[in-house]
Amino acid sequence: MATVAQGVLGPTAGWLMLLVIMVTLYDAQFPFYDTYIGRTTCDAIAVTGRARRSYRFYYFLVVTIAVVAGLYLVTVAQPFVLWIGVAISALVYRSIGAWQILLLNNRRLPEGFKVSRLNTWLLWITVVTGFGGVGLWAVFVLPGEIAKRFGT
Repeated sequence: MATVAQGVLGPTAGWLMLLVIMVTLYDAQFPFYDTYIGRTTCDAIAVTGRARRSYRFYYFLVVTIAVVAGLYLVTVAQPFVLWIGVAISALVYRSIGAWQILLLNNRRLPEGFKVSRLNTWLLWITVVTGFGGVGLWAVFVLPGEIAKRFGT
């Protein structure tokens, strides 16, 4: 999109569009940066007992590195295989997270804090559609793509 904007409106519009894309992608990916990258990495650093600085320092460092890498990677063409891998991983992670939330809600929450049937139903839909979608893709689409790419 930034390349098209640059070709039509000039270099300044191209850089401005690239900035808008980067900010939009950062906003959409912040939960991923925060939980899967930032907190998980900092928790791992904290439990090793080798941390010389505070948790906040390592969190800021790790998330900053991830965001800067993301800003750079927006400008690089992503291989299709990597894109598919990330998309499938995101579906699987979401389904695992929904399953964990469902188990926590049913087993750990006291009666007064249990979630509604609607929320439980939505969590089940998330689990089934996530794992089901990846499973259907692996059965019906993946073999054809492998055959097409490797010529078997």
